[in-house]
Amino acid sequence: LTRLATTGTEIPERMKGYFNIVNTCQMLTQKVQSLIKRLGLSIEVKSKTDRITFFGSEELICLALMKLISNSIKNSKENGNIRECVYEDEKNVMLSVKDDGVGIPQFKLNGIFEFFKMNMNSDKDNRGLGLGLFTVKQVAAKHGGNVFIESREKVGTSVTMALPKKSRSVTLLRSPEMEYIPSKYDILMELSDVLTY
Repeated sequence: LTRLATTGTEIPERMKGYFNIVNTCQMLTQKVQSLIKRLGLSIEVKSKTDRITFFGSEELICLALMKLISNSIKNSKENGNIRECVYEDEKNVMLSVKDDGVGIPQFKLNGIFEFFKMNMNSDKDNRGLGLGLFTVKQVAAKHGGNVFIESREKVGTSVTMALPKKSRSVTLLRSPEMEYIPSKYDILMELSDVLTY
């Protein structure tokens, strides 16, 4: 999945479909909750509705979410809280992951989504940023969207994916509302670098 997300390859039609993106966030949160609790942190999903239908690759959206959750874990303070927020406007589905951690210095935000940019400049407090955020940006781009970041030192960081909605008239090769459930192995692989903290 990471290779698909970070190369110029188009998303295969068999991976595209309509899915409830709120349910996707809730499902992934339930999967990682015990691991995050073990690290002394908490995670929750915030949404004003229990259903936002989105057309795209649920697998890649899950991958991007896991990258963002991993980054939030790395930058969280003791007893910190991670929030996934899902909402929509007329044109976009907005998906953000927020933490109340150490934050990122303003001078490091420039070029933060570039390949390995932060790995080359990172210090011990914010190590690991770089490939993860690059992957998130590529996943958003493959869905025709974009990514925005806001961060303040000692306050926290918020990364938001703006994903444009698609018309229901799109021809599907995948069954409608086909749920993707990442395996425990997939989750452990994506969070392996933070489970040793």
